[in-house]
Amino acid sequence: MAFVVSFLFGRDEITLIEYIPFPNLFDQMGFTPDKIQIGFSNQIYLLDQDSRQICRLSSNQEILFYGGFGQGEHTFFDPVWMGFFPNGLWILDRTENQLIQLDFRLNKIQTLRIQKSSSPDLASMDPSGEIYLLSNQERIVHTFDDFEMNNAFITFNDFDNLMPCIQSMHINEAGVLGLFSSCDNTVHFFNRIGRRFQVMNVRLSEPKFLLSIREEWLLLNEKGEGLFLDSGEKIKLPGIVGTILDVTSKNRTLIILSKDQVLYLNVPQS
Repeated sequence: MAFVVSFLFGRDEITLIEYIPFPNLFDQMGFTPDKIQIGFSNQIYLLDQDSRQICRLSSNQEILFYGGFGQGEHTFFDPVWMGFFPNGLWILDRTENQLIQLDFRLNKIQTLRIQKSSSPDLASMDPSGEIYLLSNQERIVHTFDDFEMNNAFITFNDFDNLMPCIQSMHINEAGVLGLFSSCDNTVHFFNRIGRRFQVMNVRLSEPKFLLSIREEWLLLNEKGEGLFLDSGEKIKLPGIVGTILDVTSKNRTLIILSKDQVLYLNVPQS
């Protein structure tokens, strides 16, 4: 089911182009997702951290599940992140210090042990598929590629005003890494070799999600209020009912996860 709503706020219209309500099966199973990723052919991957399950929704209405309690090795203990890349879906199991790789139909491929990082809080993936793991406890960001942990990419103590309260981490198409600190509402930008080149103080009520639309950086709160960091332009997303649980992007489309549906919004270039 699809409909169109437009909202004009500073730039060309931000348009709600489609919404996908959750199937009744979710209520029957008690599946309440709080993380979202988009795969090939707009397949939707949803993670419910409480039930420790992942679901794949396909355009042909096929529904697949992985994980859950009592599933033995086919489950998670503390899943906190999903990342999609052409080689599969990656899940960070924080307490177990593991990265789990699934194929596109949620068949398990492998489990990789994280050796150096202690209970990483956040993860992100760069355009080449390298995974970045952040631990606020250790005040460090490691990179993980070729099935091995690398040396520290960012050490918080090396930078002024980089506090261990990073709430959101994202890497854009150019490989720039952004960190949003909820302690002081600042965003820190690092280049591909881990050098910080910009720090921005932001004015937005209770920001939570840092992401990019192409190479434009956007900070959003749970109400759908946002700020484009490059231009300082404020926006209000249309069609938001209740709270945004998670958000991702693909090309110039924002994909919003709410309590009972997924929203697709087109964001024109500034």
